[in-house]
Order: sequence, then structure tokens, then C-alpha cells
Amino acid sequence: MKPHRLSWAHCLMVLSAGCGPGPEIATATFALGEVPESVESISVFVQEVGRSEVVASSTLSAPKQTLSLGVPAEVPLQMTAVARSDRPAPLELGGHMPIYVARTVRTVPLGNQPTQVQLNARPGGALTLHIDGLDEGGDVGLSLSSAAETLPLQSRLPIRGTRLMQVLSEGRWQAQVADERWTLEGAQGLWAAPAFDTFARLRLRRASPAPGPEAPQSLRITVLDEQGRPILGPVQTSTLSPRRLKILIHAYDAAGGQVSVPPAEVQLQAQSVPQGLHSELPALGLGLPAQVTAWQVMGQGRVRLRARATFDSGRVLQASWHNNVGRAGHAPARLTMQMTDPESLIEGTHLRAVLLDEGGRLAAVGPWNLALEGSDPWAYFPDGQQAVVIGAVAEVPMARPSGPRGLSVVVRAVATSTTFRGTFTSTLTLPVGPLGDLGGG
Repeated sequence: MKPHRLSWAHCLMVLSAGCGPGPEIATATFALGEVPESVESISVFVQEVGRSEVVASSTLSAPKQTLSLGVPAEVPLQMTAVARSDRPAPLELGGHMPIYVARTVRTVPLGNQPTQVQLNARPGGALTLHIDGLDEGGDVGLSLSSAAETLPLQSRLPIRGTRLMQVLSEGRWQAQVADERWTLEGAQGLWAAPAFDTFARLRLRRASPAPGPEAPQSLRITVLDEQGRPILGPVQTSTLSPRRLKILIHAYDAAGGQVSVPPAEVQLQAQSVPQGLHSELPALGLGLPAQVTAWQVMGQGRVRLRARATFDSGRVLQASWHNNVGRAGHAPARLTMQMTDPESLIEGTHLRAVLLDEGGRLAAVGPWNLALEGSDPWAYFPDGQQAVVIGAVAEVPMARPSGPRGLSVVVRAVATSTTFRGTFTSTLTLPVGPLGDLGGG
């Protein structure tokens, strides 16, 4: 949607009488031009740049077209105009839903010479942040930033149960702490949508030290056959006896070299379609590399291994291994999707998109394209909404850090390639929870 020009004008900026010892005050009169029919009222807020406190505000309703405010003179001011519809909204949002927002920074001079200012109003909505903070706050500020602007939220660290509301222009935002010793989990990729009250839950945590170049950066799963050779094609099986395979899990540094990590909790899971194609996996000890020496596989279908390593610093690395069992796959017949770790949906998980053949095996495909642009905007893909995939399985980083009140978020995928005929589509509805306990209806 294109910006809607509201053509605000400052005029009659003169020194007010009776000023105290504080900053000198000028009177700013705002004149309103053309307004969309959907707008019922417009509020103007004035803040000193870099501070969250409002120093002046007022609201006008149609047919009124002007309003005056006393504002600090000769200091940079952030001026915000919020246009609201007649749709109900929480009282903290003014009682009616924001649909447009405009901001600019100006310094109002003393004197009676008019200064013309024009704001471009863009579609906007509300963002409500619920923050799991500290027992006691500290003198460290919070802010919200987009590609175009940064807005202060509050000047202290949030305590537990902090609830903040902000009217934002449509787009992608992130919350930040002005102290590198702290971090906000779930604060990346927040989405503000026109005429929506979007919710997000953030967690304030002590920041972990950045990993050095020799620290583990990735995991890799290798499956070996009975002769110790890596299995590259489908796992060939017999109807008479199971295959006895070996699983290796290694960690790698930024340069691609193997590293040993003693203080790491390693978990390994196996899933198969149909169920029962493999033996149970033993519990793994602490440390990397890790191995399973006798994993038995038998039957026909497909299997997936998933490894997860949690380090003392709290960092988590994951890896997957997918393969067919018994026979190779054929041409793709459908596209399926699921999340690898739904409990980590706010902070970040992976979307797994899989091309299957008619028999439910991993399809035999060349490079293909995965497009996710049709997804609801609250679904956040840090690496972008397009991926070129080698093999039948794509695992794309994804999060849903924010969501509309009480509504589900839908991911829509399209798979295309010059190596197979047709186009395959799939949808995945992300659960409302854990945003469902934020007061949404």
C-alpha cells in the first residue's frame, strides 16, 4: 500500500508567556489536509528525541482540521501522528484501532515565522510486547527498530510481566537492549500489520559470549554401513535380517575442521514412516563426537535422524539425516511441511519441506526452488523466503515471534523446478500458542 500524504503544517510558532525555569515553550499549530474516509480521529504526540516520555499530545476528530500544542523549543522533537478507525481497541491504544502512522523529527524554532512540515502517513498497527524480565529493573533502555527508524520504548530494563504497547508503521521490527550484556529472546522479525493488534512475548536473558573461531559452529550426522563406509544412497535392506549400522555425530568449527566438545549434552532421535523400521536408540553421553555402534534398520519406507547438542553456554546446534529404506524414490508427487521443534517457534526453529513420491518415499529430484512469499507476514524467515534445495528435503530457519490476537498464522510453500513437471504446494498452520496466553481472544 502506498503512503498516504496527510500534509501537516506547523505554523504560529511563538514563545508562550509565563515560562518557568525549564525549556522555553513554543506553540505549534498543526493543520490537517486530506484524510481517508476510514479515519475517525487523529492524535499527535510529541517526544524529545531519544526519550520515551511524551511532552505534548492532543487529538482531533472530523470535521476539525487544526490543533495547537505547546512544545519545547530549540530541541530535536519526534512528532508522531496516529490515525484511528472506528474499530474498538484497548484503551492503551486510544480505544480505537490505529490504521495509519506518520513520524518526523523537527526542531521548532522560537519566533513567529511559520515552518512548513509535511508527514507521509503509512499503514500502521499496534504491537504489544509482553516481556519476561528481571525481578528488579536497571538503568538500561529498550528500543524498537526497523530498516527506516529507531524508537525508544523505555529507559529501564523490564521487570517480570512488563507490558508495552507501541503504534508502528507496517513492516518488520526488532526489539533491542542498549547493553551488550543482555539479550532479548524472540525479539527478531516482529511484524506490525495495519489495523491489527499484534502480540509478542520476549524473554530478557544474560547474553552469552560470542563463540570464537575454534568453537563448534555446526553438527553433522554420518551413517556407516557394516564395512565402515558412509551410506550415500538408500539403505538397502533384507526381508530376512536387519542391517546393523553405525551413527557418528561430529561438531565442526567455522573453518570446517572437526572439534571435540566435552561439556555438551547430545540427544539423538529417530523417526520412520511407517513406524517400526528401526531399533531404539541408546541414550548418548556428554560430549562430542558421539556415536551409536549398532543401529538396526529393516523394512521399506523412509527414516530421519535428528541430533541436538546443547552447550554449557546455552548454545544449541542441530543436524538431520534423511534417507529412504529399502528402495530409492521416484518422481515427486506431493509436498509436505512440518516444524522441527514447535516449542521453539518464538525464538526460532526450522521449517522442513519434503518432496515425496507416490509411495511416500523421499522423491528423486534435482535442484528445486522453494518459495515462501505467500506466507502470512508474521511468519519470519531470517534467511529469506526463497531457497534452492539439493535433495528432497529442505530445512529453512523460521520463527513466529509475533502474531495477531487470537488468530493462527499460515505458512504457504510452492515447489518448482526444471527437473520435474508441475508445481507442488503445501500449507502449514502454526499454532496460536504460546501467544494464546497473552490475553488474546
